[in-house]
Amino acid sequence: MNILFIGNCDEYFCELVANSKYCKRFYVAFSSPSQKYANIGFESVKDLAIKAQALEIDVAILFDKDFLSKNIIEEFKSYKVNLLTVNKKWLNLQTNPLAAKQLLNHYNIATARVLKAPVEFPIKLVLEESLQEIVVNSLQDLIAEIKEYQDLRYHLEEVLVGENLAVLSLWDGKNLWHNQLETQLTEVQKDRLDVLKAKLLFMFTDEKADFVSFFVTNVVWANNDWIVLGFEMGLPKTQVPISQVDFLYLLNSAIYQKLNEIES
Repeated sequence: MNILFIGNCDEYFCELVANSKYCKRFYVAFSSPSQKYANIGFESVKDLAIKAQALEIDVAILFDKDFLSKNIIEEFKSYKVNLLTVNKKWLNLQTNPLAAKQLLNHYNIATARVLKAPVEFPIKLVLEESLQEIVVNSLQDLIAEIKEYQDLRYHLEEVLVGENLAVLSLWDGKNLWHNQLETQLTEVQKDRLDVLKAKLLFMFTDEKADFVSFFVTNVVWANNDWIVLGFEMGLPKTQVPISQVDFLYLLNSAIYQKLNEIES
């Protein structure tokens, strides 16, 4: 397989793919030239799609979500190049936390509670555009932070303390695959994680999620359950603890799912 990464990402994922037995040739299209991997220079999304087709790229994986506003999905589709990426609609799971909570709660998936007013501290002040989270420990600190960010959209959220876990998953349009190291989890935690996975699968299936992409679900163990803190749609730009063998299997599954879509 000839693989292309679009946008800067962690060296860890580059090495996983470049050294994979499934990978014949590996390319990157980074904003800064790569010294280690073949870097494709391009002037526009259309130019990149044309070059990807000429290089016989089997699958391109998008890291830089800014390209979504430049119609990269449509351009790559027009040149019959497989592109693994979330679309604008489902990117909202990451960029619109309140809408994401509403959707998840509809499917009985637990999230951190949004607070109308502080009852106890600490609490989080979440800036909705930048997704910055500010932990405040007193009413005085909260008033000061709100005064500083009064022109921005924000909400208050409970602080949950517990074991954190980042679950790397792949939605292939029909199935939801998962990859994470669970060796440190208790049996109860594993059982509750299986329940969360089943709920996510039902949600994507019921909502007819029209994308094929990796994503990370960030959760915390609190109140004897896994609580969803947020998502990173697409492969993360930084390393998450995963099994190398399973990740390559997931990537291969995604490749063949997309190839079957093109051929059908």
